[in-house]
Amino acid sequence: MTTTHTEYQRTRLESMAKGFGLDTAPAQHLTGQELDQWLAASEDRLFEDGLKDLAEMRAERERGYRPKPAPAP
Repeated sequence: MTTTHTEYQRTRLESMAKGFGLDTAPAQHLTGQELDQWLAASEDRLFEDGLKDLAEMRAERERGYRPKPAPAP
């Protein structure tokens, strides 16, 4: 990183990249409040995506979806 980020901001960026595969390159030039806003918006999108996935899984379960059993060895 060529800009100055707080330790907290660096940790959040690294966690989002490593833990969720988020491309953090667009945030590398941001600092201060702009970076905090980018991080918050990105976390909101990740959260919304996770909720959508959970809703889809719940809908499948309610429709009676059952995974096919694995083939016998």
